[in-house]
Amino acid sequence: MILTKQVLEKKVKDSEYNPHAAYEVGEHYYSQGEYEKAVHWYHKAVAGADPDPLACYALGYAFQVGQGTSMDLIQALHYYEMAAMKDLPQACYNLAYFYQNGIGVARNQKLADRYSERALECLTRQAHELQSAKAGLLELQRVIEAQKRNYDILLKTHQKALYMVDEQKNEHKKLTSELEKWIGLYRKEEGKNVQLAKEKEDLLQLIRYNQNQLLDCQRLLEEEKNKVKMMNQNRENRMGYLQY
Repeated sequence: MILTKQVLEKKVKDSEYNPHAAYEVGEHYYSQGEYEKAVHWYHKAVAGADPDPLACYALGYAFQVGQGTSMDLIQALHYYEMAAMKDLPQACYNLAYFYQNGIGVARNQKLADRYSERALECLTRQAHELQSAKAGLLELQRVIEAQKRNYDILLKTHQKALYMVDEQKNEHKKLTSELEKWIGLYRKEEGKNVQLAKEKEDLLQLIRYNQNQLLDCQRLLEEEKNKVKMMNQNRENRMGYLQY
């Protein structure tokens, strides 16, 4: 991980509460060749109640080779033992080398063999953990792939639904336009019907008026007929009287 200035400042701040953050700051300085600063931050990483095992190993190596500090094999042995207590296999191998060759300590083949076996046990356990993590990762990948397939199906379904909605919107627009057209035609026809109804009513009124006029004429005609009839009868009566 490349530490930018901002990330480094955050790591420095976090290192007060996080030993591994202090170790990462130390590793940054170590990669820059600033070994004394690296050792300073390694010390910070192992100073708390839960020392970082990688920082313990880094300090052990620094004291073993005198990098960023004076060479001190006793201190190197001490920090390697701290790292070995955290089951760090490389620290166990270095301790096996120390006891096998009597570096900073009396030669002890039994302890050398014990640390070699412990290193192998740590590596085997780490390999099993790595294998389990790998199996878990594969299972997680399968789950992610299944979820991705489900997502693709849902996405296609969603897109299809959107397409159908768009079709429905277009159909609705067409129906709305058609409806407005028919409403316009209906209003025109309704206007015509109102005019026709008015003309019909006027015509009926005219017919009724004419019927009344006809009836009046019929009554007058009857009256005239009666008058003519009476005049004829009077004339006939006078003529009969003259004959006698």
